[in-house]
Amino acid sequence: MHKGRRCSSEGCRCKRGELHGPYPYLAVYTGGRSRTIYVPAAVEAACEAHVEGTQRNEAVLAEISLINLELLRRRALA
Repeated sequence: MHKGRRCSSEGCRCKRGELHGPYPYLAVYTGGRSRTIYVPAAVEAACEAHVEGTQRNEAVLAEISLINLELLRRRALA
């Protein structure tokens, strides 16, 4: 995710809504809370690759879960 940021300088353009950036951030969910972490440009591509891998893994796990539910349903009917 890319988003703009405000600084603390008085009179800066960001105080008028012209934010700095956009800069890359990673949304992290832990303990039921969400936070964003700045991703330096030098590691942005690697971070994107890891996020894509995680999303693929989650999709495969969801598919396995559906298969397991179906197998349990069939066992209960037998």
